[in-house]
Amino acid sequence: MTGIFKINNNEIIDSAGNLTSYVGFPAGHVVKTYQNVFKGTQSIARGNGNAGQIPDSDFILVGTGASGTSGSPLSITCDTPVSNSSKYLITACVYFSNQNNGSTFFRLFYNNSGVSSDTRLPDLNETILSNQTAVHLGYGHQGSNQDVHTIRNANMTYLWSPSSSLAQTISIKGISYQTSAFIINTTDNSGDANYNSRGISTLTIQEIAG
Repeated sequence: MTGIFKINNNEIIDSAGNLTSYVGFPAGHVVKTYQNVFKGTQSIARGNGNAGQIPDSDFILVGTGASGTSGSPLSITCDTPVSNSSKYLITACVYFSNQNNGSTFFRLFYNNSGVSSDTRLPDLNETILSNQTAVHLGYGHQGSNQDVHTIRNANMTYLWSPSSSLAQTISIKGISYQTSAFIINTTDNSGDANYNSRGISTLTIQEIAG
C-alpha cells in the first residue's frame, strides 16, 4: 500500500501514518522525545587510585543491568536525526547519596551509531585541570557526621549540537572520587522504613530541528 498523502507525487504520510523524509521541520520544532527511567538501586565506586584526572573509562553507566521493575539503564539510542543540523536537548535527574565517600561526579557520554567508543560530551571548563571542572555534575561529600538518611538529586540540562547525520546513543555515567561507594536512588541507610526516602532517576532526550 502506498502513502496515504502526497504532495507533488512525494509521500508526506506513509501507510502507517508516519511522516516521511520529505517533511521539513521548522527550526526549534521538537521532532521526537525519548526517556528512560531507572527505578532500582545501584552502588557505584571508583575502585582504583585517585591520582590526576579520573579517566572516562572508569565511569559506570547509571542503571547498569536494570530490567523489568528496576526500569532501564540511563542510556538512549535515538533514531537517525532528521538532518545534521538537529540538536539534542538532554535533561537528567539522578538521585543518590554519598555518605563518607568523597566527591561524586556524573558525565554525559555519546556514541555515534556504535562506530566509536563512548565519548564524553564537551565540557565548558575542560581546560582547567581538576576533576571538579572536568565533569558536567560534581558534588562534594556529605562527611562522616552527616545524616545517613539524606538523599540528593543531581539535575542536568544540556543542549548538544552533534552536527552529524548518524544516530546517537547518549548515556549518563557516574563515579566516586574515593574507593568507597555511593548509592543511586536511595539513602545510605537504605532499609525499608518510613524515615528513609527513595528516588527514581531519569534521562530525557528531545531531538530539536536545527
